[in-house]
Amino acid sequence: MRTTNQSGQMRYELQLVASGIQFLALLTGLIYLLTFVGGGLPILDPNGDSLAALVTFGLVLAATVGLLGAWRWQSIGGGTAVVGGVFLFILVYTVADHNKLLAAFLYSSPFVIAGSLQLLCWWQGRCAD
Repeated sequence: MRTTNQSGQMRYELQLVASGIQFLALLTGLIYLLTFVGGGLPILDPNGDSLAALVTFGLVLAATVGLLGAWRWQSIGGGTAVVGGVFLFILVYTVADHNKLLAAFLYSSPFVIAGSLQLLCWWQGRCAD
């Protein structure tokens, strides 16, 4: 049986890990956004489907803003990042020409993992109170 001090320490450590991963995911999201804006939105889809590129940009933007919001509101920001990451996975999987699963995983995993960790921290803090 864990004591209250051990439980609080575990919650603190989880929050610390989640914050570190969230920071790395934010950097990844900002790099994606800068690449989209700097290289032009059609860089994602060489076939010229600008609607898919615009939707992808919007999903990356929503997931990145969700992670930014998760610093203050873990539940809303984490949920937004997870939902944005899942829809990003689906979109990239349908649009990619080759290595669909790898491309979809690489684009979406930072947002899904960081958002899930923020939701876990929120849930753990909610249950502890």
